[in-house]
Amino acid sequence: MEKLFASVAKGRVPKNSLHDALVMVIEGRAVKDVEDKFAPMEEDELKKVIADATKSNPGKNESVLMGIIMGRVGGRATGSEVMRLLRKMLKN
Repeated sequence: MEKLFASVAKGRVPKNSLHDALVMVIEGRAVKDVEDKFAPMEEDELKKVIADATKSNPGKNESVLMGIIMGRVGGRATGSEVMRLLRKMLKN
């Protein structure tokens, strides 16, 4: 467990994914596997997810798109980061 909490402290596992990460460790998964699954998304990768969601859901409002995107990123990005990029992309 100490290794998992150290990974959270170092930003390798997002705090909002801690519950799911703990479940994985309790089930016997290695902390490295957990880090790989929940590694924060790079901004370019996140932009691609957001672009795909907006293109495949035309006319949907911001909150609906947020739900779709957060479901796709699976805890690998924070809501504030997704919202910032989503708003930026919707303006363009």
